[in-house]
Amino acid sequence: LAGREKLTEKLLSIVEEGASALNISLKRMAIRPGWSHEYEDTVSVVIYVEIEGVAEERFSLWDAVCDSLERLAGSLPENVRRFLTENVFVIVSRD
Repeated sequence: LAGREKLTEKLLSIVEEGASALNISLKRMAIRPGWSHEYEDTVSVVIYVEIEGVAEERFSLWDAVCDSLERLAGSLPENVRRFLTENVFVIVSRD
């Protein structure tokens, strides 16, 4: 995400806003590189979110974040949109 600090901030705010709208407590949030056993390339980024809640909340948050990322992608320049849609992945787990 070097050189994409504003995008990083936006990604984290999307997760926070989604959790707040669904009244889900965030326990931990991180952005890290995608590991080779998770994804095939080395430029992928994983947004890892851990919540306090039940399985249904986990899936609801994942859906809400993915929908927001899709809307965001539609408003970005082609090179940033391509990076977001091809290289950013979301993992939501629960405590």
